[in-house]
Amino acid sequence: MSMKVDLRVGETLRFNGGQIVVTLLEKSGQRARISVEADDSVRIQLPDRDASSEKAGASTVSQEKMLVGAV
Repeated sequence: MSMKVDLRVGETLRFNGGQIVVTLLEKSGQRARISVEADDSVRIQLPDRDASSEKAGASTVSQEKMLVGAV
């Protein structure tokens, strides 16, 4: 399944009966800041921007934890 949605700042998408909530916080140019709220059992994968660095992998895990339950 594929879906494309245009959102305005402050609008929210809910998935799986509201277990996953994605809100567009701000938009500037080609970047958007979103908030993802999900149960701890949901694994959130961020874009792989520097796969060659071990440090990047560690920060990705930290960022994943920060995103889960973020508002």
